Amino acid sequence: MKAEDITVAICTYRRNRLLKDCLTALTAQSISGFTIMVIDNDCNVDCAAIAKKFNARYYEEPVIGLSSARNKAIQKAKNSILLFLDDDAIPDRNLISATLSAFENKEVDIVGGMYFHHFESTPPSWLKAIYSSPQRAVLKDGLTKIKPGEYLSAGILAFRRKTFEDIGNFNHELGMKATSFGYGEEDEIQDRARSMGLLLHFNSDMKMSHLVAPRKHLLANQLKMSFSHGVAWNSLSVSHPFTLKDLFKKIITIVFITTPKSIIKILVRDNYYWQNAVLDTIGNIANAWGKYRGRDVSSLPD
Repeated sequence: MKAEDITVAICTYRRNRLLKDCLTALTAQSISGFTIMVIDNDCNVDCAAIAKKFNARYYEEPVIGLSSARNKAIQKAKNSILLFLDDDAIPDRNLISATLSAFENKEVDIVGGMYFHHFESTPPSWLKAIYSSPQRAVLKDGLTKIKPGEYLSAGILAFRRKTFEDIGNFNHELGMKATSFGYGEEDEIQDRARSMGLLLHFNSDMKMSHLVAPRKHLLANQLKMSFSHGVAWNSLSVSHPFTLKDLFKKIITIVFITTPKSIIKILVRDNYYWQNAVLDTIGNIANAWGKYRGRDVSSLPD
């Protein structure tokens, strides 16, 4: 496969400065000739100007929501491979070539990569502990078929474009909407693909660095994220109705088992802070509450 076979789609909402950094990194790829597409979910002239400066195709999506923006990319893409990349990502210079290499394997219908984390300012110590390891679907290096229950990150996720003819588009009821925390749309579409016999792979050679946004530095927002991940759990094929009984059982486990363990960790571990204990206890309760409430709620406003 060649560079002209791939379109890189970047969906963005009011993050022009980060978009510019992402596009700058894309211009430094080890190969050229691929198409860049910017989907603007805010429809502002500054974003259009940035896309033009980098010779990227520019489209507006007035329906607010990351899934809606991604669906516009699916609609407008012409090349055989469509790679979704987050607007706050700094792609590795070999990302495009690694993606194309993966699709040389005819068994690959969908492939995702891994990402590291970076910060714009010095993060609190408790936060660095959370984001110290790269995000990846499996630990094995190279091109690896993933199993049900394992999921690729949509921040660096590529599809054969014809795949969408079989599985449809992203579920617009799921995922981020403007500045809200919302998840699940990438996992739900992967479950749909699996149900139709398509093969999903992880490629450790597809890499990027992902910004830990300043709002994620706040403990309160980490708890909101835990709740939203709980809500999103309901969209997965492996989920089951999370009953009130399940909620109480989870709370009892956290109070009588997780909490004492967290207290001990605070006392004996140098890199474990009270905020980490809050996330391991109250955060897990928030996640369980999200699973219970998730039958009626699709996202939590910021």
